[in-house]
Amino acid sequence: MTGFATTRFLQPVTAHRGMREPHTWSLQYFQERDMFREPSYSEASSEQRAEYIRDFHDKFSELSGYSRNLHFSNRMESHNLGAFNPLTKRIDLNVNLLRDADPLQVMEIVMHES
Repeated sequence: MTGFATTRFLQPVTAHRGMREPHTWSLQYFQERDMFREPSYSEASSEQRAEYIRDFHDKFSELSGYSRNLHFSNRMESHNLGAFNPLTKRIDLNVNLLRDADPLQVMEIVMHES
């Protein structure tokens, strides 16, 4: 098993019983994909991580019906992790989120902003 599959990432899938199904299914989908992905999220470059998160967001959008308009911005202040524009239905995420080898925070922000 590669990547973050043995880290705290497993906790949201199993610990949050109140989590809505699209959230749980999307997290499980990402986890399963990462077990066989080369390189895994934790070993991937920032560009590859961005693609993996876009894939996660696409799956989450498919299951939940939310917007598929996701972008990474290098113009956001460090304390600003993400934002949703209701007029354009665009989600902007701080590109610095991709530095962490554990994708949980960025995935939580994607789901929160969707």
